[in-house]
Amino acid sequence: MRLASSTNGAAENSDTFSGDLSETTNCKGDTEIKERKPFFSGENVCLYKRLDGQWKRRKDITELRVGERLFATKLDQDLLGGKTGAKIFLECGVGRFDNSTKKWHMVNGMMRVGGRETKKAVVQKRLKRIFYNNNTSLVPVYVSKINLQEKRFEVLPSQEEAVKHFEQAPRRVSVSSLRPGQELVGQILRVQPYGAIIDVGANKQGLLHINTVAKLTGSKDVFKKNGLKEVGIVPKAEVRVSVLSNGFKQYRIKTENAKQKWARQLELDFTKDAKEEAEKEQREANQRKVEERRAKWEANRPENVRIKTMTEDASVSKSSVSVAFEDEEEEEEEFDEDRAIEEALGLDYY
Repeated sequence: MRLASSTNGAAENSDTFSGDLSETTNCKGDTEIKERKPFFSGENVCLYKRLDGQWKRRKDITELRVGERLFATKLDQDLLGGKTGAKIFLECGVGRFDNSTKKWHMVNGMMRVGGRETKKAVVQKRLKRIFYNNNTSLVPVYVSKINLQEKRFEVLPSQEEAVKHFEQAPRRVSVSSLRPGQELVGQILRVQPYGAIIDVGANKQGLLHINTVAKLTGSKDVFKKNGLKEVGIVPKAEVRVSVLSNGFKQYRIKTENAKQKWARQLELDFTKDAKEEAEKEQREANQRKVEERRAKWEANRPENVRIKTMTEDASVSKSSVSVAFEDEEEEEEEFDEDRAIEEALGLDYY
């Protein structure tokens, strides 16, 4: 990605056309309108009529550069109550050409006008300042971020802000470059009932599934409410993870036609070191539980009950055993059977 050196009017999408426009193809969204073709050299050209009445060439998103100036109109759709902050969407004269269908598709720009905790009154003041109290006006905006993989871009009201935002933004790697087994350090962004969403420094977030956490902890309590938080899976926490799988999966979109959509999903697992450390902690915890139970039982058992340990049993010497046998032999030598019979019959006085 390159920073565009913008001069007055040099970076604007200001390709003008001459000729009669009654027989050309003008794309407005995915709708095709037949008019007469203008005198313009080039293939796969898409024209649109700007708010000021001028016909302009729709710019492909691959041609955009950070800091480039575009003229935009605010659309009715917005996300002023978005989870990541207030956002609005703009028609900037940008689109994308699909080589497979040979058709153009509109790509609207997004502008962030507030953070998560920004008050609505502050957001409204910013919008009035940008659009001069007129949402239908044509205002200059500057490209601050381009995501070709997801086919979207962001803009800001000044070039200085756009360039500064680009320079301060963390450099992210392409998710397609990540390989299974690759170890990463990530930060937990959100905790969902099915797992944790983690930022690993790629242009797509990864998923640490709840089953993976349960397998590591060896407990089913993580499936309970707030179970993940109890084991340390909380937002802004740093975790060591490895890539479990990185590929496309098919999803069913809940629409009238119930279409199927393929999307890339980055599944994560704990690193080998993290697993070994967790297993060690689990063994120590189990040992502590056993010792606590034994100490509790020893404290509550009756005083006249004594359990010999294996070491106490082994401490019995061989000499003590041999002495016991010698005493038994001496007793056997003193016993006289004949005399015992005589005493029993009363003959011992003869």
